[in-house]
Amino acid sequence: MIQAEITEKFPCLDQKYADIKTPTFVRLVFNYKGKEYAIERNPEYERAAQRGTGLTKQTAGVELILPDGKTSYKDQRSRKCNK
Repeated sequence: MIQAEITEKFPCLDQKYADIKTPTFVRLVFNYKGKEYAIERNPEYERAAQRGTGLTKQTAGVELILPDGKTSYKDQRSRKCNK
């Protein structure tokens, strides 16, 4: 199933079943030449505001985490993935 189909069939899966304070993301951990790397990706979603009450929009983002724990690539975009 491609991303657009998943989003279309389950548009509110995280909002419906997870606590509003729970971050929505996926983490892929892999080894390359004996070293462990990770990629974390989060969709655009509403989360609890850090100050005050109510909700705020968390922008979509992706990070490449190197074996030493440093982030090599970080991208946050305010766009929806539709294909």
